[in-house]
Amino acid sequence: MRDKSILNFENKIGSKKEMSGMAVIITKHIALEAAYILACEREKELSSYFAPDIVRNAKLFKNEMSVEKEKRIASEMSAAFTLPLSEGGLMTSLWKVACAFETGMDIDLKAVPVKQETIEICEYFSLDPYEIRSRGSLMIIAHDERKICRALEKAGIRAAAVGELNDSSDCILRHGDIRSYLNRPSPDKLSELLRRGTGGEECR
Repeated sequence: MRDKSILNFENKIGSKKEMSGMAVIITKHIALEAAYILACEREKELSSYFAPDIVRNAKLFKNEMSVEKEKRIASEMSAAFTLPLSEGGLMTSLWKVACAFETGMDIDLKAVPVKQETIEICEYFSLDPYEIRSRGSLMIIAHDERKICRALEKAGIRAAAVGELNDSSDCILRHGDIRSYLNRPSPDKLSELLRRGTGGEECR
């Protein structure tokens, strides 16, 4: 059974066929929340390994946690629906969309925006930025991605179309020449990592 309770703008959602061809848009950058938390909680450890700018910049991600502005713009531009990325990050949000609407999708992971600081920090802790807390980024599903992306960019919000929905039963993930399929997401590994101890100030 479909569960649309996780999504906004339900009154604008059509049939699976009508949704086919809708773009998947990601705002700002994924995994901002995870990088920020780790920069705070493991500051001492990270500072001993990275240049100071990496940790300092990641701690500034705290200022990008709200998605209210982009949600308002998406609504004004008649987006079909929005879904804030959160626990489990991008992969969990894609899975929710696929399950809620029984839709296929084709996603280019190389098009997904991610900060270099986030990449560095996630690599250090052997974490996948696509599968980790991503508060601060909004997924928008809409037909006219160019119009919405222009409106968001005009408002100072980065936005990238990373793929589209289709009426197949396949959820395809592409990364260059590598092609895989979306699977049920694994539990977010950030909490487990943080239980191992802290090395910096408490995140608030």
